Amino acid sequence: MRKYLPFLLIGLLCSCAENAKKPLPDADSSLTVNEQSASSTSSPLPDKIIAERTNGTVTLLDTIDGKPLVSLNDNVLLDATMPKNGWSETSIEIAVNAAQEKSMIIKKGQALTLAGKVVGKALDDLHLVTTGENMHGELTGFFFGYVQKKDIKPGSVIETALADYLRTHSGRLLPDMQPFIKQFQLENTGINAPFLEYQNYDNSVDDPSPLYRVVLVFYKNSLIGAVAARPLQLANTQSQPLERGFTAYFFNDTDQKVKEEYVKLFNNFITSVD
Repeated sequence: MRKYLPFLLIGLLCSCAENAKKPLPDADSSLTVNEQSASSTSSPLPDKIIAERTNGTVTLLDTIDGKPLVSLNDNVLLDATMPKNGWSETSIEIAVNAAQEKSMIIKKGQALTLAGKVVGKALDDLHLVTTGENMHGELTGFFFGYVQKKDIKPGSVIETALADYLRTHSGRLLPDMQPFIKQFQLENTGINAPFLEYQNYDNSVDDPSPLYRVVLVFYKNSLIGAVAARPLQLANTQSQPLERGFTAYFFNDTDQKVKEEYVKLFNNFITSVD
């Protein structure tokens, strides 16, 4: 499945295929989500949320209730697993030099950077699990740590953000959903016509070749529902189990034949990929 994206990187590919006959208006309005109270070091989410973000200055541990591993600044991008008992495991991407790539270790006390910006500090020696050049041409490495659920901005959790967005925006046409699509950098799958799908991938901690996490499903330029790998609570929808542990959430006004056709297409595809 991850053949569509570089290993361990969150894709930022441009989706060009649309099922409309002419280009749709570009939506510039920003996404509004509910945020919980954060520390004084917490700031608003960036324009491109992409995935989970740190909620203020956050300390990652080497294991659940373990010892401090790194201190991360506000809004650092995470690749987090679904929380269990209030904890998520996550991978972090940081810039490395040739010596660090050779040793696969970031020494305690060193600053952590990415794209020329300081994102944190090593509180202990960090053992890298992989290194390589990212899509921006920067030599980077990845390491793992554990983060508490409270230290992740709820508005950066796509399942929470989607429910909030649909609750506060009445329109379900593709232009109505473009702000959400852009902020989470969802990609057009380019498959399962006549449906139009925008998706992101699940974390690469549980599976280095992950499947979908959330798929927005459009029919005739209108959102008819979503497919999710994690629990999703959308108002005015009915859930339907799909293959490989996915669940579809169709809005109540979706025609039964349309739902059946999409379920057939999705199941056929998802069972054919690795």
